Amino acid sequence: ACPEFVAQDTLSFDAGARRYEPGALNLAGICGMGASLRLLLDCGVEAVGTRILELRRYFVERLRARGYQLYLDEWDRRAAASDAERSGIITVQRPGTDMKAVFVRLKTSGVTASLRRNRAGATMIRFSPHFYNTEEEFERAVAMM
Repeated sequence: ACPEFVAQDTLSFDAGARRYEPGALNLAGICGMGASLRLLLDCGVEAVGTRILELRRYFVERLRARGYQLYLDEWDRRAAASDAERSGIITVQRPGTDMKAVFVRLKTSGVTASLRRNRAGATMIRFSPHFYNTEEEFERAVAMM
């Protein structure tokens, strides 16, 4: 378990054979995964990856203009020459800002994000955009931040 999505320093497992017990198969999840894979393959994996990175650049540019910093911003700027090292996931914070209040504002307005905290206790907001998101959705999210 990872309380508040913070990786634990040590893992603890149940004693005995129970540690290998997988539980019930998630049949609905398996069917959904199959449909998701078909969609990605039909659209083309390369096209999906290109679109995700285009949207990421668009969103990050607007967030930085509002004073938000990427969590690993220094690494991201160094990796600027290589999109191969990036994903669509964007985690941000802004000094002097109540990130929990920003998260609540986004959530009550229908923007899907995740409130995260690092081991030092800093609160951040994590976005996981995908190829089907639009620039207009990002503009709406930024306007609320």
